[in-house]
Amino acid sequence: MATKTRTFSPTVSELADSFERALRASNKAPKSIKAYLGACVLLDRLLADRGMPREAANVTREHV
Repeated sequence: MATKTRTFSPTVSELADSFERALRASNKAPKSIKAYLGACVLLDRLLADRGMPREAANVTREHV
Protein backbone atom coordinates (compact mmCIF):
# COMPACT_ATOMS: atom_id res chain seq x y z
CA MET A 1 0.00 0.00 0.00
CA ALA A 2 1.42 3.36 -1.03
CA THR A 3 1.78 6.03 1.60
CA LYS A 4 0.23 9.35 0.76
CA THR A 5 2.56 12.21 1.52
CA ARG A 6 0.91 15.43 2.56
CA THR A 7 2.70 18.55 1.49
CA PHE A 8 2.70 21.54 3.78
CA SER A 9 0.91 24.49 2.27
CA PRO A 10 0.66 27.24 4.88
CA THR A 11 -2.15 29.73 5.00
CA VAL A 12 -1.63 33.47 4.81
CA SER A 13 -2.01 33.76 8.59
CA GLU A 14 0.42 30.89 9.22
CA LEU A 15 3.08 32.77 7.26
CA ALA A 16 2.67 35.98 9.27
CA ASP A 17 5.39 35.14 11.83
CA SER A 18 7.91 34.43 9.08
CA PHE A 19 6.88 37.61 7.26
CA GLU A 20 7.33 39.61 10.47
CA ARG A 21 10.84 38.21 10.96
CA ALA A 22 11.71 39.14 7.36
CA LEU A 23 10.40 42.68 7.87
CA ARG A 24 12.41 43.07 11.07
CA ALA A 25 15.52 41.66 9.41
CA SER A 26 15.18 44.22 6.62
CA ASN A 27 14.95 46.93 9.30
CA LYS A 28 11.44 48.14 8.51
CA ALA A 29 9.95 50.74 10.82
CA PRO A 30 7.70 49.40 13.61
CA LYS A 31 4.65 51.20 12.18
CA SER A 32 5.34 49.71 8.75
CA ILE A 33 5.56 46.22 10.25
CA LYS A 34 2.29 46.75 12.08
CA ALA A 35 0.60 47.97 8.88
CA TYR A 36 1.91 45.07 6.77
CA LEU A 37 0.86 42.47 9.34
CA GLY A 38 -2.54 44.15 9.69
CA ALA A 39 -2.98 43.82 5.93
CA CYS A 40 -2.20 40.10 6.21
CA VAL A 41 -4.92 39.69 8.84
CA LEU A 42 -7.42 41.55 6.67
CA LEU A 43 -6.52 39.49 3.60
CA ASP A 44 -6.89 36.24 5.52
CA ARG A 45 -10.27 37.36 6.87
CA LEU A 46 -11.46 38.38 3.38
CA LEU A 47 -10.44 35.03 1.92
CA ALA A 48 -12.15 33.11 4.74
CA ASP A 49 -15.35 35.18 4.60
CA ARG A 50 -15.70 34.66 0.86
CA GLY A 51 -14.84 30.97 0.87
CA MET A 52 -11.68 31.50 -1.15
CA PRO A 53 -8.50 29.47 -0.72
CA ARG A 54 -6.44 30.58 2.26
CA GLU A 55 -3.35 28.53 1.47
CA ALA A 56 -0.81 31.02 0.20
CA ALA A 57 0.18 28.79 -2.73
CA ASN A 58 -3.42 28.78 -3.97
CA VAL A 59 -4.17 32.49 -3.63
CA THR A 60 -4.09 34.20 -7.03
CA ARG A 61 -4.43 37.75 -8.25
CA GLU A 62 -8.13 37.16 -8.89
CA HIS A 63 -8.69 36.33 -5.21
CA VAL A 64 -7.16 39.61 -4.11
